[in-house]
Amino acid sequence: MNNLTNIYPLLNDVDINVRNSAIEAIGNIVLNGSTDVFLVGEALEKLIHSYNKDADSQVNIIDAIGKFGSSEAEDFLIDIIHNTDDEFLKIDCLNHLVIDREACINNIPKNLTAYYNIQLSEENKDS
Repeated sequence: MNNLTNIYPLLNDVDINVRNSAIEAIGNIVLNGSTDVFLVGEALEKLIHSYNKDADSQVNIIDAIGKFGSSEAEDFLIDIIHNTDDEFLKIDCLNHLVIDREACINNIPKNLTAYYNIQLSEENKDS
């Protein structure tokens, strides 16, 4: 059994502090490269599942997934940007995509561009 497998049951704990600590631990384990690629994919699936059922932990889940650095994690963050009405969640996702400047710029909703003070090309404004 690996470290991640021991943490997964805590994602369903009744105490939000325990859930959030488990979420943070998963993000840190992946960030530190302490697990193999297959387990990273499994961890991402577990966090996405938790995101969809635990509204109270969504910000922490975004922060943990933002540490993954995989294209699947990036796709999940971009999907949130385009499918949520919650501006705070959008901004949190964009903050994690800022590492990949192109992905960030191409997905900033027009109403949030001023927040980032980014000058977009005419091409990006029309997309």
